[in-house]
Amino acid sequence: QNLTSNPHATFLFIENGPGYKGKRLFLKKVKEEENPELVGKIKRRRYTDDKQEPRFLVYFTLEKELPLIGDGTD
Repeated sequence: QNLTSNPHATFLFIENGPGYKGKRLFLKKVKEEENPELVGKIKRRRYTDDKQEPRFLVYFTLEKELPLIGDGTD
């Protein structure tokens, strides 16, 4: 619902290990599909009691990548 009014999203990727390592990914939605067969193919987990709620496949482009901490000018 939120991606309909605002196509931008941010994803934090935190690496395992000591300290604060990882990336901040700034994304923009480019398309969305509601194809149950395709969604079923790429789902990692399947549950026997899965509700038959609509599932969506959302595609993004990467607009900017920054380190987890700081502005990336180091």
